[in-house]
Amino acid sequence: MAPKLLLLEGFDDAVVGVAERFGWDGPLLAYEAKAIKRILREKEGLSEAEAEVFYKDRVLGAWAGEGTPIFIDTECEFSELTPDTETSD
Repeated sequence: MAPKLLLLEGFDDAVVGVAERFGWDGPLLAYEAKAIKRILREKEGLSEAEAEVFYKDRVLGAWAGEGTPIFIDTECEFSELTPDTETSD
């Protein structure tokens, strides 16, 4: 049975879609990290540094079971990543 999609209350505007991958037991909600931090600054009045810490500790660092959402970093440069395996052409 696929896990329920877990919605983060107050962060609907940060949802960018649903993620799927072979071997997962169902789709997961995908949130944009930058949008979550923006919402924390605008709606909660946090500074940029406070929003970053809150995001890392309380959002990204939270595990709520198999339906825990995934978070997409749209500011990460792909060229900065070092993949574990080579990509196929």
